[in-house]
Amino acid sequence: MTLKTDFWDLEKHFWTEGPGFYRDNMARNAIMVFPAPVGLLSGQEIIDGLDGTPRWEEVEFEDRKKLENGKFTVLSYRAGGKRADGDSYSALCSTSYYKEDGRWKLFAHQQAVA
Repeated sequence: MTLKTDFWDLEKHFWTEGPGFYRDNMARNAIMVFPAPVGLLSGQEIIDGLDGTPRWEEVEFEDRKKLENGKFTVLSYRAGGKRADGDSYSALCSTSYYKEDGRWKLFAHQQAVA
């Protein structure tokens, strides 16, 4: 029996969880693209960038789209997030996952300010 992955739940955890979750669920050579001033990050830079950065308390995904093709899945959506200090954020996002040894791993993520 194969369990179906809830990609939207997995995606939410990338917004709300810390470095341990990233280590367990992200490809080692993953790439991420963020609006300035963060810019381009890859691999360990992504995990290092989480140190001391408050995570999102709440995140909502709208305009969800999902493309599944065997070993690859791509999500695209509009994200709205809030932190405990009241800081808010809105972005258009795309995340790509691939299946490795039976597990889905994030290998690319991109955000553009909405």
